[in-house]
Amino acid sequence: PAAKPYLSLEQLRAKYQDRDGRYANIGGVEVYYKDEGKGPAILMIHGSQSTLRTWDFIAPVLVKRGYRVIRYDMPPQGLSGPVSEQAAQTLTPATFVAGLLDHVGVDKVSCVGVSSGGTTCM
Repeated sequence: PAAKPYLSLEQLRAKYQDRDGRYANIGGVEVYYKDEGKGPAILMIHGSQSTLRTWDFIAPVLVKRGYRVIRYDMPPQGLSGPVSEQAAQTLTPATFVAGLLDHVGVDKVSCVGVSSGGTTCM
């Protein structure tokens, strides 16, 4: 049989998750996120064809400069789980982000986004 061109979610998680990553259930969707550092919070949202690893270079720099950096894999990308039909009917990108920020206990952030991540920031 021919090899499958894509890794399963379980295979992706085994290969790419690290000790700094966490999972949370937001509105019925399992999301993989990182919450690093202390200080003023910066939410970093990747574009539609990427993952939180978009920010792997700049996030540690910001943490060292005294910021709290929160970033996540926009479901169903990266290590986040699938979005059910029910969740898709009730969640918007904004309510999803609000749920994640509630989960990590943050009520004020500066938001940085690339492409569709920038739209979500707005």
